[in-house]
This record gives sequence, C-alpha cells and structure tokens, in this order.
Amino acid sequence: MNMQSNITLQWSRRFLVLIVALMAFPASSMALQSEATVKARVKARYPVIRVLIDQGKVGETYEGYVATVDPSFDLEQTSFLGQTMTIAALLAADKTDRESLYDAIAQRVGVVRLAVEQSSRRKLFARAKAGHWLRNHKGTWFQKTASVPG
Repeated sequence: MNMQSNITLQWSRRFLVLIVALMAFPASSMALQSEATVKARVKARYPVIRVLIDQGKVGETYEGYVATVDPSFDLEQTSFLGQTMTIAALLAADKTDRESLYDAIAQRVGVVRLAVEQSSRRKLFARAKAGHWLRNHKGTWFQKTASVPG
C-alpha cells in the first residue's frame, strides 16, 4: 500500500467513525435550535393548550408534560397557527419541545432532566386552577381542589 492510499484509508476510517458516532448519538433538536427558539414555540402553543385544559380535555402530568385526560380526546381536531391537527399531534409536538427544553436546562444547571421535570410539575400543579385535571405519580387523573398543593 502506498502512502497516498494509507492516508486515504485513515481519513475514510475517521469519517466512518464520525458517521457511526453521529448515528449512535443523534443530535437533539436543541442542538440544532436555540433554547430560546424552542421556548418560544412552547409559549406560542400554550394558549391553545390552555383552552384544552380549561375544557377538561387536557391536564398536567406528574412528569411535567401535558396529556389528554381521556384517550377519546386524542383524535379531536384543534387549530394551531392556522393548521388543523389532532390534539394528540399538538401534545406530541409540545412534549418533544419540552423534552428538548428540559434537557437544555438540565445541562445548563448541571442536573438530570428528571429534576427539571419535577420542578416544572411543581410549578404547573401550583398554577393549575381548581377543577383542572392533574395526573399523579401513579397515573391517576384527579381534579384539583383549592386545597391541593403543587
């Protein structure tokens, strides 16, 4: 093997290792987008989600996300930024963005995502109005009363 072939082979191996590494550890959407961009999407989506919460179709979960209170609501249509989509699709997009946001916050402050999820849950449960649906750590939905702490 000549020197040129040896160098080409070395670079080919490096390139292959890089490709395998990128496939094994896919970049999170946060790596491709700024935290501020993702946060803006979550905030833009929240008024639509808030209406669904007020209607009793969606509630806050113990994990720090939102979900439909009853699976029968998943396929109902809603509108966001002029697009019609199912409630399930809206909530899936929200969960993806919240996961990215929680990961970024966790990395920035040096904790695991679970700690950020728990902090978010406490805040969201505390802000929930009486009558809003919340899902506890056992997966059971309940309506918040004035005396239920976050």
